[in-house]
Amino acid sequence: MCVLSMRHLGGAFSRVPEVPNAVGHKEAAYLLCVLSRLEGAGEEAVRALHAKALSPAEDRMVGRSLNFLYGPQDEETRRPVFDQGTTARLRRLSAAHDPKGLLRFNHGAFRAG
Repeated sequence: MCVLSMRHLGGAFSRVPEVPNAVGHKEAAYLLCVLSRLEGAGEEAVRALHAKALSPAEDRMVGRSLNFLYGPQDEETRRPVFDQGTTARLRRLSAAHDPKGLLRFNHGAFRAG
């Protein structure tokens, strides 16, 4: 079972902030997300179900939202979260302020190496 949610974006969300932040894909018109319980299902089966649910919109996707990526993700999945400049800035910040990698909320997306 899965729950499909579509949220209309734009307005204040789409404006360029005065202070740079790490909110990607401000040009997106909608946020489409799929949620499922893992209880009783394997992680790979849930990932396959989500891929199937999102497949009709694949050709219109501009990226992914880190807030809706659960569990460990490979580099291919994490790459479309932010543009290259934002990713580089976050990696520099992570190296400077969290060199031991204690903050784990970012799926390891910004660890150098």
